[in-house]
Amino acid sequence: MKNTIYIILYLILFISCSKKNKNDFEINSSYLTDLNDNQIDLDSYHGNVLFLNLWATWCKPCIVEFEDIMNSKELFEKDSIKFVAISNENINTIKSFVQKNKYDIEFLKLEGDYSYFDAYGLPTTIIFDKSGKEIFRTSGMKKNQFTSKSFIRKIKKLL
Repeated sequence: MKNTIYIILYLILFISCSKKNKNDFEINSSYLTDLNDNQIDLDSYHGNVLFLNLWATWCKPCIVEFEDIMNSKELFEKDSIKFVAISNENINTIKSFVQKNKYDIEFLKLEGDYSYFDAYGLPTTIIFDKSGKEIFRTSGMKKNQFTSKSFIRKIKKLL
């Protein structure tokens, strides 16, 4: 009887701790809007590799990372890759940041917290293939991670 209880507890723990699979852009589109308050559906990115960066204006590593993201975007300028930055901050805070910094990527607002993307730290970047399947993710800022040879190789395999 005691072993049966341990097995049941183990299975409950295993199932509850297993990674939620949110590939295929499974986030509810009602949680995402552009800076004009239009709902955005991540399915609209199908057919493109999606570079999705979760960030915040108060996050210093997030801000530093934008230079590397812009350099990466330039490397893939002629490829079918979309660069999107998502913050859950107040829309006016995001707009102010965008107007001040003029980064050439799409900025979206998330209604809710980053757990919709199974992200619990910032910055977090998630790469989806052309069908919307999550291929890999990275959390935390690493110098030149999006222009590194290994990152470029991973992306080129998806194009």
